Amino acid sequence: MVVFNEHNVVNETVCEVTNASTMLCPSPAVRPDSLKLRSQHWRSYDEMRLKIGFVMDDVQPGNHLVIEGENMRLASTEGEINVTIGTRSCNLTSLSMTQLVCLPPEVQPAGTDEMGRKTENNLPLVVVRAGTNLRYQIGYLRYEVAKTYEFPPEAIGGIAAGAAILIVLSLIILAALRHKSSQAEREYKRIQLQMDTLENSVRSECKQAFAELHRQICPT
Repeated sequence: MVVFNEHNVVNETVCEVTNASTMLCPSPAVRPDSLKLRSQHWRSYDEMRLKIGFVMDDVQPGNHLVIEGENMRLASTEGEINVTIGTRSCNLTSLSMTQLVCLPPEVQPAGTDEMGRKTENNLPLVVVRAGTNLRYQIGYLRYEVAKTYEFPPEAIGGIAAGAAILIVLSLIILAALRHKSSQAEREYKRIQLQMDTLENSVRSECKQAFAELHRQICPT
């Protein structure tokens, strides 16, 4: 169990888990000298406002949705408060007289109200219900950074089709290059054979001309 202000952890204690639904947490001590108080911010020890949280094993902290209000605990308890973002539930983590805190879904819900009716701006509507009769529309919520990204099947199919087309084109180009390379190699061999034949023919003619010239110069 942790006590912290806006920037730093003030103190913490170790909780004891008694069963699957209950744990006992000693309240962390808060000493004035550990808060680095400034006179312009706090006039007395009674006016200090700190936050309480829990550090859970192997649990990554998420971004909480904080809703400000007044007298929020006068007529309702945490069990009577229901917060929705679109059609998805925002899990309530704390409730005070002036503040409600809940943990929203990791992925932004569809742009509807809690009944599934589409909103005009295509954003999910945040609604707080207290009991069965009180309903408050807080506003619309847009996730700035999504923690996880879900690709629709159409996008996955398009990517797969594009990859398949690219592979086919690559194979066609490779086959054309190999065919052209083989054709060039055959042409080179043909020219080389013609050159060898021409060379042999010239050599033979030169030998015959030399022999004829030798007979004319040195008759037997």
